[in-house]
Amino acid sequence: MEPNSVCHVDWHALDFDRVKKFYGELFGWTFQDWDPEYLMFNAPGNVSGGFVKTDKFDPAQGAVVYILVTDLEVSRQKVIELGGTASLAHEIPGHGQISLLTDTEGNNLGIFQSNGA
Repeated sequence: MEPNSVCHVDWHALDFDRVKKFYGELFGWTFQDWDPEYLMFNAPGNVSGGFVKTDKFDPAQGAVVYILVTDLEVSRQKVIELGGTASLAHEIPGHGQISLLTDTEGNNLGIFQSNGA
């Protein structure tokens, strides 16, 4: 996968069993229970993603799209310089690091630096 390409998408979900049935039957996606609060999906192509457990859904939460970067810290600083905000880096054990961002328009997105696994 090329740097600066979309690599991961997160959606919110109320019911993981319902999500598995819907997307599994609709698109043939497969799933991996990551933990009680997160359900990974595998779709054709290079985009993976997951569903974050929530007790109530607000459509304003929307999807979080992750962009693959080569240097998370350099990208975080660039976001801030350009007028956005960036959370501190968060380790995804065995995979890499992420940071959640808000752009200048208020949109949420994330950046991901792979550890090469």
